[in-house]
Amino acid sequence: MGKHRRQGNLSRVPLTPVAAQRIVRRIAQDSGRVYFLKHAIGRMRMRSIQRDQVLEGLRRGTIHEGPALDIKGRWRFTMHHYSAGDELDIVASLDWDAERSEEVIVVTVFEG
Repeated sequence: MGKHRRQGNLSRVPLTPVAAQRIVRRIAQDSGRVYFLKHAIGRMRMRSIQRDQVLEGLRRGTIHEGPALDIKGRWRFTMHHYSAGDELDIVASLDWDAERSEEVIVVTVFEG
């Protein structure tokens, strides 16, 4: 198949970290388009990480791992953000057609 992957009968080019970062930053400007899995919410409580910290990380952080397709066909990646002495890593995902994604899903969050 070369460099293209297929989802059904649609072809797609692998998502680059730069493109994914641009897409996430755009989507995260509207906090209502950022969804947190129950796992992420539990880990945030356990680690005393606030929702605003995660949103800031999505808006200003950099991708340092991925993106790669997960078993559900979504682009998964890890963003890193450093602010005021705190380091935060956010594992999140975008739809397989990332350019048309309407939401960012936060999978888990941990201190970097």
